[in-house]
Amino acid sequence: RPSGWVALSAAPNLPDKTAGLRRLIGQGRTREARRQAGRLMRQFEGSSDIAALSGDAALAARDYEGALDLYRKAARVRRPWPLTRKAAAAYRDFGDPVAADVLLARHLVGEPRNTEALLLYAERAGRSEDWLRVAVLLDTAITLGAGNDPRLLKLRGIAARRLGKEAEARRFESMAWDLHPRLVPQG
Repeated sequence: RPSGWVALSAAPNLPDKTAGLRRLIGQGRTREARRQAGRLMRQFEGSSDIAALSGDAALAARDYEGALDLYRKAARVRRPWPLTRKAAAAYRDFGDPVAADVLLARHLVGEPRNTEALLLYAERAGRSEDWLRVAVLLDTAITLGAGNDPRLLKLRGIAARRLGKEAEARRFESMAWDLHPRLVPQG
């Protein structure tokens, strides 16, 4: 979530150990969560899911280096989008936004139809004021079906305005307004 981390609650179909670890993280009991994660890592040494969840416990404890090490271990087994997203956030929080951007770009090479990754990368490009890149990334996401995301449309309107395309900017802002009136100021 762009506004901050949200711990997922335990779902009824999760294994007890996974649910328990998520519960500890959600309650802010990071020391206990990390101890439990360590036990699970020893018990399920080759599990990508346990390595990723252990990384989540480290991230919740603000141990960014530890989280990145665990996410790397999980990624050696497989690299799903949620893992890439968390690792990129950990790099940013650790103070290495370039590594985060490289990780996102590499993920997009392997999964170019991931609209969430396109939006996240576009937001990063917007912070660098690379408005043409923002426009291209978001146009791709819209083409892939993400044109109903008000956050995406708002950013696309900003990019259009910065590129000197006022009519296009108004069109995207109007679309964003229709979906989420509080997101785009009137007028």
